Amino acid sequence: MRKILITIIAVALLIPFAVKAESVQTGKFRYMPAFEEETQEVYYYSDDYFSKSGKEYNEHLLSMSYNLALSTFEVRGGEYCTSLLTDTGFQDVEVYGMNEKPTLNSLGMLIGHKKVGNKQLLVITLRGEKYDSE
Repeated sequence: MRKILITIIAVALLIPFAVKAESVQTGKFRYMPAFEEETQEVYYYSDDYFSKSGKEYNEHLLSMSYNLALSTFEVRGGEYCTSLLTDTGFQDVEVYGMNEKPTLNSLGMLIGHKKVGNKQLLVITLRGEKYDSE
């Protein structure tokens, strides 16, 4: 887990230099690592991450997507992920099945959206890990 965090931090430190620095928003998000206590990490986000073609590799979008996935860990992932999405400007975030104990036939997910330029950006995320039964 420490290698992953070191990689995230190393990638995150490079993000403001590769995208227009004035357009990059930074903050902290909460998540629950496997078998550990709640922790916080820094995120970097910009709507400019969506200015490239979806066919092009985008390490900044990858890093933010990983942060979003981290925020879904654990049953409290709905709370953590909603907070991260609203901090980055997403609206109408809906939580489905993230606040209940999972079963073999359940699925936890969040949906939200925001306007980026003349397009609507839709985010859908599924619960991460430490979720017992899904």
